[in-house]
Amino acid sequence: MTESTLVSNEIIDADMFVAALKRGDMAAIEHKRVRGAVQFRGESVTFPMRALYTCFEGEVDFTGTKFEGGADFSGCTFSKTVAFRNVRVVGDFILDDVDVLDIPSLWGKRLLDAVSLDLNGLQVEGSFVLDRTTVHGTVLAKGLQVEQNASIRGCEINSSDPTNLNAVTLDNARIGGDFDFSCWGQHGSYFCKNGAYRESLIRGDVSATNIRVKGTVNIIGLQVLGDFSCWGSVFESTVFIAPFMKHADDGLSVVAHTAVSGTLNFAAAKISGHLKIESTRVDGLLSLYSLESGTIVLGIFEYPSPAEAGPCILGGITLSNARIHGDVRMPLLVVTGADHTKGAPGLFINGADIEGDILFWRSTLQYTNNAGGSNHSIDFLSEGAYVGGHLEICQSNIRGECDFVNVTVAGAIRLNDSRIAGDIAFRSRTTLLASYKTPKMVRDRLPKNDTKLRRATAANLDLTMVRCDNDIDLTGLDLISERPDAEYANELLDGVKVGCVVARGLQAQGEVELFAINDEFNVTDSVNIPGAADFRYLKAFRFVISHNSFDAETFKECDIDRIGLRLTSAELGELRIEARRVEHKRWQHLFGGRTERFPRPLHLQDLSVRAWDIRNYEQTDKFQALLSCDPMFRRDTYVRSEQSVRNAGHESEANAIYRAAQRRARRQVWRDAWRSKWWFFRLPLESLRGIFLHLPFALLLGYGTTPLRLLLVIGVVWGLMMPLYYTRENFEPSLAYREVRAAEGLAPLKIPPAVIWQDATPFFISLRYHIPIIGLVARDEWELAEESGLHLFCKTSPHLRGSSDLQDVDEKSNRDAPLQSEASKPDCRLNSSLTPKDVGILISLLNWALWPLVLTFSIRKMLR
Repeated sequence: MTESTLVSNEIIDADMFVAALKRGDMAAIEHKRVRGAVQFRGESVTFPMRALYTCFEGEVDFTGTKFEGGADFSGCTFSKTVAFRNVRVVGDFILDDVDVLDIPSLWGKRLLDAVSLDLNGLQVEGSFVLDRTTVHGTVLAKGLQVEQNASIRGCEINSSDPTNLNAVTLDNARIGGDFDFSCWGQHGSYFCKNGAYRESLIRGDVSATNIRVKGTVNIIGLQVLGDFSCWGSVFESTVFIAPFMKHADDGLSVVAHTAVSGTLNFAAAKISGHLKIESTRVDGLLSLYSLESGTIVLGIFEYPSPAEAGPCILGGITLSNARIHGDVRMPLLVVTGADHTKGAPGLFINGADIEGDILFWRSTLQYTNNAGGSNHSIDFLSEGAYVGGHLEICQSNIRGECDFVNVTVAGAIRLNDSRIAGDIAFRSRTTLLASYKTPKMVRDRLPKNDTKLRRATAANLDLTMVRCDNDIDLTGLDLISERPDAEYANELLDGVKVGCVVARGLQAQGEVELFAINDEFNVTDSVNIPGAADFRYLKAFRFVISHNSFDAETFKECDIDRIGLRLTSAELGELRIEARRVEHKRWQHLFGGRTERFPRPLHLQDLSVRAWDIRNYEQTDKFQALLSCDPMFRRDTYVRSEQSVRNAGHESEANAIYRAAQRRARRQVWRDAWRSKWWFFRLPLESLRGIFLHLPFALLLGYGTTPLRLLLVIGVVWGLMMPLYYTRENFEPSLAYREVRAAEGLAPLKIPPAVIWQDATPFFISLRYHIPIIGLVARDEWELAEESGLHLFCKTSPHLRGSSDLQDVDEKSNRDAPLQSEASKPDCRLNSSLTPKDVGILISLLNWALWPLVLTFSIRKMLR
């Protein structure tokens, strides 16, 4: 107050005040001290009411009064209770720079339910102004009706009993214009420069349930030392909750933050516009139960705020059974989750229907002062949301995407039973470069410096029964098994597998990326999972994994359920596995050193993959190394993998998988025999089976995948036996031929004539023994001898001249050839007592065993 507006020492009593008011003499009551209780109830004032800088030392009661020309009580002081119950004001109602002292020393101890400023049922056909007012007590304004704007700015309201009484009660209020509940600034602007301002402080709770505001709600720089409830309220425009700022020489600067010591409650409220809560401090819970609203912004977003405004700090958030006609944006949000008495810690979205996106990061968030001075900017590469408890989005329908870039969660991230139409994105530096949604300013910064984008971190990720209609990008996520905030560990570990990904029953129409590579900038990123990744019953179009996500090089049987990757009963359109290449030393390659590393342990039971992508199909050791990462041998895993690769047209790779399955099955038999209590009996038996059954089957037929080795064996044996067939001394006439010669009166022969053995007769005779199922023999007169020994590598046999073994008795034939002398002996380098007949029987038995295997394989391959 200036000196010209100070209250004078002139005293008038209450009757004089009422008399002057009735006759309209405002000069008689302004700047006066009114002694006694003023009673002016149920009457009308037909002229403008002005009681400027008047001090009322007693109670003032205007219940039921009608002010037809407006009412202005600016600068007044009310030493006791003032009541404007059911007052009707035709015009503006102004309480500016007013003090409602309600000093107990003046009139004794007040009752707990007494009201210092009673505005119940007040009807204002103009604007309502309650600025720069100090009330030592409570303000009760139930059923307040204002046709134009309402303003409560720069007020200090101190409840006499903050734990039991609301400091401000605005229940069922109706405001036809804007509603400002904020700090007061000179010139009526929030952004005043070099002007006076006054903070707004409420010591106690604020109850504004079931209010209705047609205009914009501005809660700027308000400090409430209690709860703030807007339960069931209807806001037909936007609700702004932000700090109070003023213009300075170097741009905007913060004067006062909006702060609520208790809970901020918008449960069952309806907001036709947006709900923007920026740089606000709420120690308790932000309750958004059954909220219907447009876009929700928590933290600095597009609003041009200075960097020192800071994030939005909340004790916890609940957004349950809500319907949001827009996005939920939470950049620069901090959820402390520390105060358990004022709500559950963390961020909970349950049963919500969100038509837009859920964003925890804004890539283009930046503010620059163009007026000169310092440059206020926010580094979007390192800033993001922080949640001190769990982050849950359960049983919700998100029609946009869930962007968790840069989010830091002390507990678990859960998206159970939710449906997301867009992406679920923990984007890394690699995937941001590949995304078409990434702004140019991000693309320009990411590849040119070594500063990486701050990665999202959490203790656990739960995607159980989530349905995503697009892609799931986990490449920018780090799961932390041990956190420094040990004081939160007890609740964190309760029912949460730390360091794990649980995604049972996850369905993704697009791809699920645990690894990404950008060849253009030569950068790669992958999710870090120190525990297990459970993707059982996963259904996805494409699944991309890498060894980099899993650090386990060796593991024990007890670790199988605690670490590794589970793809049990998963259905994948394409599985891409990017192995990490490890260069071994030269001597290590001699002992089969591993050159490709895959996630370990890897569970592939009942896995169904239509297309495998393991880069370089010709390297069959990749498939073998991949399937060997499964700690338990399951034949169906190898069969499914083999069939998938075979259907893709890679025949040799599929055969390699089949052979690897047979080898591992054999190792499993040995392992079971060793662990058996009858090992001393089973080990020798399995050794015999391995030598006589398994080893020949593996070496000769490649477990039935190729006949080339067997054909090679048959050909080698055939070639080695050809000297046997080309040596005439190993043959003798067959019994039928002898009978024919005896019937013709010819002498018996000992060996075939040389003139006959010079053609292909030995080759065709060999077919009888090496291809026993073919009866194609050019000469059936000769067979392997069973009386003489085996002869090999013989020289030209001596002959007896002058006779012919083919000369008939009647000399019808002129062909003759020398007969071998019965007394002569062949000159051979090998003359064994083993008969040629015995060798022929052994060769026939061998080929009878080998050829059916070849024919069976050929028929199966032909009819496949």
